[in-house]
Amino acid sequence: MTIFSLEHMISFLQEYDDWLPSHCYPMGYSNAAVIFVDSEVCQHSDKYLYWLSCIDRYERALKLNMNFETWLDLYIVAQGTEYWL
Repeated sequence: MTIFSLEHMISFLQEYDDWLPSHCYPMGYSNAAVIFVDSEVCQHSDKYLYWLSCIDRYERALKLNMNFETWLDLYIVAQGTEYWL
């Protein structure tokens, strides 16, 4: 798992500008998938994190039903396995 720096996030958005809507922000990349935040969901919920395979479209993203802090904590406890799958 690679968690993006702000610079990497910006370059990812520029390179793949047609893959995610403008209200979504990639947080990290792992095994040909991206973890992203949907800022529209952030306005009314703390369950704003999604997982999207690189071969799928935004509409098919898996809602993780958690925030980034919870996801990262569980990811560490799971020792780097993709527990949400």
